[in-house]
Amino acid sequence: MGYGPRFRALSLDLGETVWWDTPGHGIRHDEVRARVLSESLVGPGGSRVEPERISATWKVLRAELLRAGRSPRTISTPHKIAELARRTGSELTLPLEVVTERFAFAGLDTDPPVVNPQATRLVAGLNHQGVPVVAISNTQRTGDAWRRFLRQQGMTFEFVITSSDREIAKPDPRLFREASERLGIPTAGILHVGDRWTTDVVGALSVGMGAALYRGLWSRHWDRDEGLATDPGTNPQVPRWDDLAQAEDSFSGKPVR
Repeated sequence: MGYGPRFRALSLDLGETVWWDTPGHGIRHDEVRARVLSESLVGPGGSRVEPERISATWKVLRAELLRAGRSPRTISTPHKIAELARRTGSELTLPLEVVTERFAFAGLDTDPPVVNPQATRLVAGLNHQGVPVVAISNTQRTGDAWRRFLRQQGMTFEFVITSSDREIAKPDPRLFREASERLGIPTAGILHVGDRWTTDVVGALSVGMGAALYRGLWSRHWDRDEGLATDPGTNPQVPRWDDLAQAEDSFSGKPVR
């Protein structure tokens, strides 16, 4: 089941849609980010702030956010860096924007997530057609970091909107409206595809976008803290896809593979 060629742009979720993580990935990336930040902090008397101390401080801050009912994915990278520096009694040795760029990309070059080949084919094909592709994701990284990484994988995204950059998370309709405004395309002309019913499907439909539930990577889900993706079985008009190639017919003409 599909929509037919009615859309002018594609919006994608990232995690478990464009790529997937392996068990322990988040912990390893937190450790890498702590090492990167350690290189840019200096404590009292010029002392080094050890990565272990930064990691421990982040765990405390993360727990505080969760107790307050706030996702750790809704704290911006500059805010996170500044708060970690404050709590460790240290100062940055480089401009905040430089540290932010390094911190946000840390781990993507040395221990990247696994890229979904279905996404690579779809996005490259739409790029070839001239169909704009964007992403809206709940993630701790910046949109610039993800856009840079995805470009290295052969996929061009016009922009990537992240929960950390905006400090709000899907299904907040403001994220979806922002995509429409930046593209200059009415929400009805945009198809959003993601693996989560509440955050992706409900969020997109709330502003009048088309929406499809992607189930192709459900078997890759392992993070029980986030909960397994499910299909409530409501709204049978929403397509359920196991292959991102099923999105191709939603745009004018078919992408070249």
